[in-house]
Amino acid sequence: MNFNIFLRRSLKARVSLFTLIIFLVSIWVLAFYTSNYLRQDMQHMLSDQQFSTISLLAAEVNDELETRMEALKKISEQITSATLANPVALQTLLEQRVVFQTLFNGGTFVTGIDGVVIASVPVSTGRIGVSYMEREHISAALKEGKTSISKPLIGKTSMTPVFGMVTPIRNFEGKVMGALVGVIELSKHNFIDLITQSRYGKTGDYFLVAPQYRLIVTSSDKTRIMQQLPAPGINPTLDPFIQGYEGSAVYVNPLGIEVLGSAKGIPVAGWYMGAILPTTEAFAPIHSMQQHILLSTILVTLLAGGLTWWILSRQLAPMLVAARILDTQSDTNQPMKPLPIANPDEIGRLIGGFNHLLNNLTQREEEIRRSRDELEIRVQKRTVDLAKTVEILRECAELLDLAHDAILVRDSDSNIKYWNSGAEKTYGWTKEETLGKKSHDLLQTQFPIPLEDIVLSTLNTGQWEGELKHVTKDGTPIVVDSRWGVHKNLDGDLLGTLEINRDITERIKMTEERDRLIDDLQKALANVEVLNGLLPICASCKKIRDDKGYWNQIEAYISNHSKAQFSHGLCPDCARKLYPDLDVDFGPMLEDKQAHK
Repeated sequence: MNFNIFLRRSLKARVSLFTLIIFLVSIWVLAFYTSNYLRQDMQHMLSDQQFSTISLLAAEVNDELETRMEALKKISEQITSATLANPVALQTLLEQRVVFQTLFNGGTFVTGIDGVVIASVPVSTGRIGVSYMEREHISAALKEGKTSISKPLIGKTSMTPVFGMVTPIRNFEGKVMGALVGVIELSKHNFIDLITQSRYGKTGDYFLVAPQYRLIVTSSDKTRIMQQLPAPGINPTLDPFIQGYEGSAVYVNPLGIEVLGSAKGIPVAGWYMGAILPTTEAFAPIHSMQQHILLSTILVTLLAGGLTWWILSRQLAPMLVAARILDTQSDTNQPMKPLPIANPDEIGRLIGGFNHLLNNLTQREEEIRRSRDELEIRVQKRTVDLAKTVEILRECAELLDLAHDAILVRDSDSNIKYWNSGAEKTYGWTKEETLGKKSHDLLQTQFPIPLEDIVLSTLNTGQWEGELKHVTKDGTPIVVDSRWGVHKNLDGDLLGTLEINRDITERIKMTEERDRLIDDLQKALANVEVLNGLLPICASCKKIRDDKGYWNQIEAYISNHSKAQFSHGLCPDCARKLYPDLDVDFGPMLEDKQAHK
């Protein structure tokens, strides 16, 4: 079964699905917000804790380095020029300082002004006679008199990672005459091992960094000892720590692992102590909580979906019953009957509204049927009454006009935004051809009053009515009965104007034709009393037979069928025939008498 078709046909499925989606989105948004908030709060707490730990360790390392620097200075002050000139005495001096030797697990040695080792403890290191002038920290001590700590490097004789602490040896005049060097060998047990031999957390590390050389001095992870840090710009989050930032941040370390790191400076060496903890360990409680939230979300989603389905099944049951009844009635082609209302709730009101609409439709169908029957009777009825005929034609024309009204909606700039099918039939333009165009340019409107006055009247009074002359797409001029109104949104803001046009061209022509026919009829009625045609008249007595078969005197027939009036006299022939004894010329007398009359 197609799932999309199932969703389209099932309201319960859609509502249940939407409910599940809302639950999922809501819970995941809440989980995301909670986890982010807890992550930030935990990050802040862990950062403070990590930075506090690093600060204590950095202070301890700084104290240890300062102790060794002070020891170097004190021993250098005990070396005189005479001692420096006597290698045996110098060697004995170094060997007698047992406590001093314990501070440097890589041994100590003294160089001359040329950087060559004069004395070394232990002797087994093989440093005596070796030149260290190329080492920056020894060269700086001999040439510039600086006390410093070297960067981590590989020892010349031990070939292991070491770093040295050097202080110049001066004579009574303050002139540098040699250097005293203490060596810390990183591969052997030393004071830093107290820090680096333990890990931060389960997978975290401690480390010492010489930022001026971008080099790791030592680390809990032995593989990172003497490891070079990335060049500036490669890891922007790491650069602030190298530039002296003290604090905490989440960043990706050179190994590509996201970690929570903190750093604290060691002023005496210019280094910083750092600690890192992978975020997978740091935020493990957050991940665990997210997993619990996921499981809870799944359970709640299933529960909510089941309950929603069950509730909708019960609530939508009346609607489903109504749908089945409608299907049954439509299949049997029976007249529609009102649907049963189970409960007076929203669905009950919906079904009640449908029943009311069904009742109205039934009444309207009956009225339409009755009107159609009456119209057929009126059409079939023969009539010679021109006025009634014209009136029937006018009513039919109005019905046709009403069914084909053109409706136009324009925006505030008079651009067409709506063009109905009636407008297409009236003007010939399709919707695609008219939308976005000016209506008065498209229709070539001839306004009885200026367009600005029509628009102003519409905006002020809300409507305007009048007749306009338009032109259709094929150039045919038409006359329309136009009604204008304002078009507003739900908030009452003006959106444009509404125009309803009814083509009354044919009606005007019919009115003119009606007037012409009425005029013709009146003329015909005026002339109906004029005698014309064939009259049946007796050849002997001159009586005329009417349409009922009776014979009438000619003067009686003419008087009944015209406005003519008769006077009696004798024509000359009849006078001579009736009065042969009178020798009178009746012709001129009778003619004069008739002329006088």
